[in-house]
Amino acid sequence: EWMNRGDGLLGAGDTEAAMQAYRTAADLLPENEEIQFWQAVTMADLGRLNEALPIFRQVFQRNPLWKVMVKRLPPAGLMRDEPGLIEKILGGNSE
Repeated sequence: EWMNRGDGLLGAGDTEAAMQAYRTAADLLPENEEIQFWQAVTMADLGRLNEALPIFRQVFQRNPLWKVMVKRLPPAGLMRDEPGLIEKILGGNSE
């Protein structure tokens, strides 16, 4: 529910409220890697990479398969295709 609310707020242009909704979702289900992954993706896509990186690291530590997913996002149009962004997210390597 909170992720959907965040998506709606983001679509309406209310970035801060969307980020709060995503944080609430992550706080309610801290074991849910997917919520944290998409929270970090949204932050990175909005240019808030410094906030996103610790979340990505935590998700990747729990399940390295998310590294494969993040590399697929720009070609799928689900994340901006900025040179070097994926490498930064992956910690300087693209395993």
